[in-house]
Amino acid sequence: QHESYVSWLLSVSLVSVYSLEFVQMWPQLLINHRLRTVDMLPLTAFLYRFLTTFIDDLYALVVPMPLIERIGTLRDDVVFVVLCYQWLKFPRRTQAAEDRGAAEGAEPAADTEKDKPKDEDVKKKE
Repeated sequence: QHESYVSWLLSVSLVSVYSLEFVQMWPQLLINHRLRTVDMLPLTAFLYRFLTTFIDDLYALVVPMPLIERIGTLRDDVVFVVLCYQWLKFPRRTQAAEDRGAAEGAEPAADTEKDKPKDEDVKKKE
């Protein structure tokens, strides 16, 4: 199958690089799964990942290339599909939701009336 040790070494190193890049993409998915939210991934990064995945797929369809490189483009698709699933399934915590939780008594805000210094205390210090 391989003509020399050099071609075998190049093939193994290419497969290793594709595998390690696939493993490198998983921490974001694990963070999202662990926290049950997609707040750690901004919308701009999500759209950037969508565009790069789409462009990679078009490139893989149009340009003739070896099978291993076509499979390398599928790794992006697998991660992107899981990311889309998380984006739809997990809630996004917004500032309004956090404010609602504080208003319902879950956690009082730090700048309430009881935390502010009174005028009498300020006059005593002067």
